[in-house]
Amino acid sequence: VSQSRYRWHNDTIKASIAVQERYPERFEFILSDSRKVDLPNNKYDLVFIDGDHGKDGVLSDINLAVNLNIPYLVFDDWHIDDNYSSQINGVKITCDQHTDISLIKVYDIPSIPSKVALYKNELYSKKES
Repeated sequence: VSQSRYRWHNDTIKASIAVQERYPERFEFILSDSRKVDLPNNKYDLVFIDGDHGKDGVLSDINLAVNLNIPYLVFDDWHIDDNYSSQINGVKITCDQHTDISLIKVYDIPSIPSKVALYKNELYSKKES
């Protein structure tokens, strides 16, 4: 990935390098739009979603993770006050509407107004039963 093309992802790239160094055999960083990426059908434990905050973008991210049978989805920029009238972004609204995932926990990060939310893929859970 050309870092100049994704200048706004500099912190994400730095974090991915740190995680890659710690877990070289278990971590794969893919910086791509979920509407364009072609991922191998590997077994993924978790996906961290911090992309397009609009409904279509969030829905695409969720569908990609659900279809790849990823058991856990972590969303950045999840706001508890987000609703149709506030229109903060589409992350919480779209997650709330998607029936294949369910909220497990919201992590409040005091230094910033954003929250991180952990969801489970209900279709993955049913396949494991």
